[in-house]
Amino acid sequence: MNALRATPRAAVAAGGAVLVLIAIVIAAVLALRSGSPACFAGDPKSPSPAADPALYAGAVPVKGSTQLSIDMARGELLGARTRIEAEPRRLIEMSGWGVDSVAKRAAAAVLMRVDDAPPVRADTCGNRPDVASFFHTDAYAKSGFVVRVQAVPGSHRLAFDVLSADRKTLYRDVRSIQLDVKPEPVGATPAVQGGFTYLDGAVIPDPVFAGTPFAHRAATDLRISGWLVDQTRRVPTRVRSVDVLVDGKLADHASYGQRRPDVATFVQVPDLTNAGFTARVFTDDLRPGRHVLTLRAVVADGRTATFGTRIVLDLTRPQ
Repeated sequence: MNALRATPRAAVAAGGAVLVLIAIVIAAVLALRSGSPACFAGDPKSPSPAADPALYAGAVPVKGSTQLSIDMARGELLGARTRIEAEPRRLIEMSGWGVDSVAKRAAAAVLMRVDDAPPVRADTCGNRPDVASFFHTDAYAKSGFVVRVQAVPGSHRLAFDVLSADRKTLYRDVRSIQLDVKPEPVGATPAVQGGFTYLDGAVIPDPVFAGTPFAHRAATDLRISGWLVDQTRRVPTRVRSVDVLVDGKLADHASYGQRRPDVATFVQVPDLTNAGFTARVFTDDLRPGRHVLTLRAVVADGRTATFGTRIVLDLTRPQ
């Protein structure tokens, strides 16, 4: 008789758990559609940067569980799926939240490892009021993260670790996802990564990357520097040469091979330290007004690729 009475209670408990799970999934979708999380680590148009080993050097690895969720992948709700597919050369963006359930605080960071490569870092600082509300913990309101990986052909394992709030514990392999990237189409345009870094010896302001014209006096040389690597294959390599184009026409053959150890760290290829370039554009024959700067690279097999980032140059008349 007692066993018969217990059965409905068990069913009610199980049903309640399902309702709770549905509630947090719905809340997560609503939060993501409202624009959260809005926290990025590094350039949002590039793969997430490598994590500084000093960040987690003092952490004790633990094969255990703190709480982490990956809600979205490629703009779609991921749910319980452990495998996603992607086209080659695409940037795969994933978002979610990570908390330190022991300290009742947002995690210090989420680290993602692609196969056996060093981890990349995703800051847990995006707005996730839905997580704070569900767990009744206000400190979880800033636990959202976004992480990005370049889609390189092949099958890869994405493993996610969570760094505790005090950075003393690293919860390993909290979740893993299999990423299957289709082979590169035969004859496809090579993929290059990099871009402009300095104009006239100064770091390029963010508004210029967003389209704000860069002012430069007409009839004076424009000094340019930056970096480019070939991302067509699984491991990034040097390109063969770099050209600077003004309004689609060749303006200068850049000097390629400048030391850029920061690039080697960013693309996680220690030997790729000489991927920088410098160039000088003579503006004497250009009319005052606006012009468009672009980069064209020749990769190892001789194919060419035009880099997507453009700089609008505004040539002003000498006073």
